[in-house]
Parts: sequence; structure tokens; C-alpha cells
Amino acid sequence: MDQVFLDNGDAINPEGAAWIDPGLGGFLENSSDPIWVANRSLLKRLVILCMVN
Repeated sequence: MDQVFLDNGDAINPEGAAWIDPGLGGFLENSSDPIWVANRSLLKRLVILCMVN
């Protein structure tokens, strides 16, 4: 992905192999949307349940 570019010429993955995807947990930690914030705990539990099953 570090060799793929957007229409404006920016790299999709400017950090290359050093980039680590924070996944859903990273999204939930950084989201300021009230719906995600209110349901953050529930969503984390659902993800854990999906991983266990």
C-alpha cells in the first residue's frame, strides 16, 4: 500500500511497513461521535465475544 497513491498524489500509507493498523479499538478510542462514545463499552464487548467464538 505504500506504493499506492490517491488522486491528489498522496500516498495511501505514507508510513509504509512501520504503520500499524489500530483496528476497531483504535477507532473507538479516537471517535468523538456521540453514538460511538455512548456505545464504546458495548461495542468492545461485542468484538471480544466475536473473537472468542
